[in-house]
Order: sequence, then C-alpha cells, then structure tokens
Amino acid sequence: MKKLLFTLTLLALLGFLSGCAWLEKPTPDYRALLLDCALRGDTEAGRAAARARDASLAENGSSDVRVDFDDLLQLSRYLTLRAGDERLSDEQRLCTGEVLLNRVASPEFPDTLAEVIAQAEPALPADLRSDRRCAEAAWELLSGRRLLDSRVVWRSVGRPHGAVYATFCDRYCRVTYFCLTDYPELYG
Repeated sequence: MKKLLFTLTLLALLGFLSGCAWLEKPTPDYRALLLDCALRGDTEAGRAAARARDASLAENGSSDVRVDFDDLLQLSRYLTLRAGDERLSDEQRLCTGEVLLNRVASPEFPDTLAEVIAQAEPALPADLRSDRRCAEAAWELLSGRRLLDSRVVWRSVGRPHGAVYATFCDRYCRVTYFCLTDYPELYG
C-alpha cells in the first residue's frame, strides 16, 4: 500500500512539474526573428523584435551585445551587394563587413554605420534584399565577432591600398586585399 501511495504521489508530482514547464512561455529566438526581418526588409517588425530582445537581455541580466536592427539591415544589404557572390568565402564576407565596423571605430571616418556605408556605397539599390549568408555575417559582426586588426580600414579588389593585412582569392582568381590604415599613428 505504501508503495502504491508513493508511486501515485510521484506521478502526481511529475505531472504537476511537467504542467508548470508547459505553462512557461518559451523565450523567442530573437536572432532568427531579426534575421528574418532583415531578409524581408521589414523595418518595423525588426525594430520591434530588437526592442523585445533588448528588454529580455536586460531582464535576464545578460551580457550579450545589443544589436541595432537598422545596423543589421544596412550591413546585411551592403554585404549582399559587395560580398554576396557565392564564390566568396564566409571569412571574406566577414572581413568585408568588418572593414566598415573598423571605420566606424576609426578617427579617420564617420562615427555611424549608416554614414560609413553612405561614404563607401553612396546609393544602395532601394529594392536590394539581403542574402541569408550576408545577414548571418552581419549578425555575427554586430555581435562582436572579429577576424581582422582594428586598423584594417581598406578593402580593394585587384590592387592593394597600402599595407596588406590579408588577401583572399575567389574561385575565379580575383584577388581582394584587406589593408591597414595609412595613418597608424591615429590608433592607440
């Protein structure tokens, strides 16, 4: 009788605990939501998802980096235009975006990603949709991933611009150079 009572109590407790777990609202996959909004070009939904993610990070005391949706959208669109070719490696795509982020942090260039992109590519096509690989690369970069030295502020195809830090060759032997600043004394 004690064994039966123990088993019933245990089953009731397990049922209660599984019911409690079922009632908990799962945390949304904000990364997937933000990437999906970037791919669709849905600025309003993307900004709302970024605000919800930021609130969730603050509520949980997370040290994860906040990602601005407008930066994610602009960087992913720029990468689609300049590094979206399937012949390029993921590393080259990341380096292409990192040059822009290095410029934002540099005293030589404007202070916002929007201004740096406008300087590098004055007219992004209005109907340009982000490529998934490029949106994912933009997310990684805005989340803090880095492959280059912070003084690498130039990307050039065919001919290097200054001191070469890294070189990539695509499947058709087109060479892209990632080069250091011409003013290293500005970097501490």
